[in-house]
Amino acid sequence: MTYLDFISDDRLFECTRDLLGHLENAHAKKDRTLYKNVLDPFGALFEAQQDGYFLDDWIAAERARQVQKTFQNHLGTFHERILGSIEGWTRLGNAPSRVDLTNKNLRIIAEVKNKFNTITGTRLPQALSTLTEQARTYRAEWGGDVTAYLVYIIPQKPAGITKLHKKVPRIGEVQIIDGARFYDLASGEKDALAQLFYVLPDVIASITGRYTSEGGAAELRESFSNLYIRAYGSAAWNRVELARGGSF
Repeated sequence: MTYLDFISDDRLFECTRDLLGHLENAHAKKDRTLYKNVLDPFGALFEAQQDGYFLDDWIAAERARQVQKTFQNHLGTFHERILGSIEGWTRLGNAPSRVDLTNKNLRIIAEVKNKFNTITGTRLPQALSTLTEQARTYRAEWGGDVTAYLVYIIPQKPAGITKLHKKVPRIGEVQIIDGARFYDLASGEKDALAQLFYVLPDVIASITGRYTSEGGAAELRESFSNLYIRAYGSAAWNRVELARGGSF
C-alpha cells in the first residue's frame, strides 16, 4: 500500500528527507548566525520579563525563532516539489522569469508561497501583475486561455481563500487560492493536503528513526492534528482520519 495515491513513495520520502536536512542545517548554524544581525537589547529585555526569562533563556528562544524563520523558506519549496511531482505538473524551480509550477493539460500556471502574509501590501498587485504577464506568455506558447494561481499554502482563516483578483488585467483568470484547494485541484484527489499531513508523521518516523515505538507516529499525528484543524478546519481532517482508520 502506498502512502499517497498522487505521488510515489520514493518521491515523497525524497522531498521529506531533504526538508529535514534543511532543518538540521538551520539548527547546526544557529549559533553562528545568532549575532549576524545586531540584536535589540531593549527589545530583548522587555520580551524576557514577560516570561520571567534571563538572558540565556531569551537567547534560546531567539535561536528557535531564527531557525523557524529560515525553515519557513524551505517549506514553500517542499510544497512546490510535492506538487511538481504529481502527474502532469512541472516544477520550474529557480528558473529566471518563470513561475513555480505549470500544467499544460490543465492550462494552469502557479506561484506557490508558504503563508498568506508572504506577499502583502504594495507587493501583492505587483506579484499579480507579474502572474498576468506570465499567463500572457503561456497563452502565446500553449494557445488559448491560461489560468494563473497565486497559492498560499497556509491561509489566513480556516475557511481558506478563493477569489478572483480585480486589480490586474485578466488573461483567462488570475486567482488567489489556499493550499488545501490547490492540492485538490492539482492532484484530482479530495482532501489531498490533509492526506499529506496525515502520513507525514509516519514518513518522518521512518526517515529519522524517532517515534518508532508502537503508536509513536500515531501519537505524533494526534498531537499536531489540532494545528492542522485550526489552519484548515476539521471537515477534511475528519474525513481522512475516518477513511484511513488509523492506518499509516
